[in-house]
Parts: sequence; C-alpha cells; structure tokens
Amino acid sequence: MDTRQLRYFVKVYEERHLSRAADLCNISQSAVSLQITKLEEEFGTKLFIRETWGMQPTASGELLYRHAVPLLRNLAVATEAMHQRQGEMAGDYSIGLAYSVVKVIGADLMRTTLENHPRLRLSLTESVPSSTLLHMMQTELDIAMTFNPPALGELTRTPLVEEPLVCVGLPSFIGDTDQPISLDEVLRLPLVMYRQFSAPSVEASVLREINARARVRINSFQAIGQALSVGHGCFIGSKLYTQELVESGIVAMRPIADAQFKRTLCLVELAERPETFVTEMMRKLLVQLVRKAVEDGRWEADLIADATAH
Repeated sequence: MDTRQLRYFVKVYEERHLSRAADLCNISQSAVSLQITKLEEEFGTKLFIRETWGMQPTASGELLYRHAVPLLRNLAVATEAMHQRQGEMAGDYSIGLAYSVVKVIGADLMRTTLENHPRLRLSLTESVPSSTLLHMMQTELDIAMTFNPPALGELTRTPLVEEPLVCVGLPSFIGDTDQPISLDEVLRLPLVMYRQFSAPSVEASVLREINARARVRINSFQAIGQALSVGHGCFIGSKLYTQELVESGIVAMRPIADAQFKRTLCLVELAERPETFVTEMMRKLLVQLVRKAVEDGRWEADLIADATAH
C-alpha cells in the first residue's frame, strides 16, 4: 500500500463514483479501479460494492476511510513543514468560518493569502457552528472561527469578540422602530431559529422557552432570510445575518434590551495537532483581520482584551 492508492481510495469514497474520482485525480478510470482492487487484495476484503449507479463503501471501506483521511492530512502537514523550513509557505490549508465572519473578513483573508503566499492553497468552509466543529473533529479543518463552541478536551478555544444579538422580523411583528425590545416581548413572538438556539450567556430557562417557541427550525442562512421575508416568524441573531434584508426595508431590526443576549466568537483548533508555520501565520492573520474589522466599525462587536495580544 502506498499513499497514492490511499488518495485514490479517498476520492472514490467521497465521490461514490469511479469516473468522477478519476477525473479529480487526473488519471484513467481503469487505473483508479486497478488501485482499488490492489488495496482490496492487500487487505483481503472488499472496500466497495460495485453498483450500477456507483460505488457503495462496505464496513471495511468505512473503517479504512476513517484512518486514511487523518493519515493523508498528517502527511500533508509534514510536507508543508519541510517546505516552510526552507522559508516557503506552501501546501493545502483549510479554514472553517461562520457565515458572518466570511461576510466581514472573507475577501481580505483570501486577498492577503493570495498576495503574500501564492503557493499556499487555501480552502474556506462556511458553515453553522455545529458543522464547523464536526469538520474540525474529523480533521478536515486546520483552524476555525465559530461562535460559542462547547468546552471539549480535544479543542482549544481562544475568545476574540463578543457580539450583541438582535431581534429581526416584519414590522407587523416587532414594530417599526429601532428602540430596544424587551425579553418579555421577544418571548411572545413567533420565532424561526436554528435547529437549536444556543448562547452560553443566556439563562437556561430562557433558552428553553426560546427553543420551545420556535415554529420552524432551520439550518440554512438563506432559508432563514426567506422565512423572515414572508412572515413565518422572527429571528434572534446577529445584525450581519440579515443586514441586506434590513437595509432593503423588508424587515425591521431591534436590539434586545437584555444584556445577556450576546455570543462569543472563538478561534478553535485541535489541541493535539502539531504546530506549523502556516498555522502560526494564519492564526495571527485571522486575529488581525477581526480586530481591524471591529476597530474600523465594519463589525459591531466588542474586542476581548486577551485577543488583542495575538
């Protein structure tokens, strides 16, 4: 077995199709099929069931995939480290960013990386917090910025900013005013929320009541905007989520009078992942971009003191 075979196997697993995997690997379909067959002969077990529609992983295939992905990732890290030792930032680097973070610093992050490190191939994943952490735990991300991550031993969390939450909805629901809305008023509104609204700063009893009032649970930013536009309910979240809708006049936005309604953006990394020059550089760049966005007024949030030390 060699790393080339593992890369082909991973592509077939992820694409569930030999021809698509072959195209991505820039080799013929027969060559990919041959290498999969060699792996199966070496392990003495089938890795895929060949179906008319594609390739279905067996239990052995699932097991190999779980080991192959971190193995190839660690090999890439080692290769990257050797290049960096010679003063060159190169290789693949994956970053997970919350939706609002992409809106504020995404363009600057890409521009700075492309200009200063042209041999570094950047992969950005935009997702909700739960998906970001799942990708992180599966070693698909090198570093992430997400809100209110749970305290897990496998992760390190560096708080960067605190952002107030607002209530957004049609004026017929929340009133056509920018005055703060009380918690009691919020709890009387029909709500559309993420699958599970979470904010460590909010009392548990209030969280339970908010989640109980959710008429629709959504895991899509675009779908939340659509639900607000047609009056399915109101939303508790960041100004950045619905900025375009508010500016268009379709919905209104009011700050929530209760100070506990806020969320914390954290820089998240796997605790046991070896430090690399790229991670060290990217960590500093991400913190700098967030700090600049807050200081320039593009992001209405409060910097956490320790974050300014990075």
